[in-house]
Amino acid sequence: MGKMQNLQITLHNHNKNTITMSEMPLPKWGDLNTYERHKLIGELIDSMIYSGEALQHLQETIEQFRLMGYVKSIILPETNEI
Repeated sequence: MGKMQNLQITLHNHNKNTITMSEMPLPKWGDLNTYERHKLIGELIDSMIYSGEALQHLQETIEQFRLMGYVKSIILPETNEI
């Protein structure tokens, strides 16, 4: 098989210019409904219970988020680090 082609999805709005998916704002936690929130958290927990590899991937992802400045902890503020 050849290399995957980069497909660009566009949305058409007759009142505005055409925009691509990458130009749309990404949803945040507050944008998800209760079901979507619970499903996401439940699947994360479930995967970590049954897979050490999943736990390792999540730990690495969170560390990358921390390095990029995405982690702003209100649960464990820097002054109360373990």
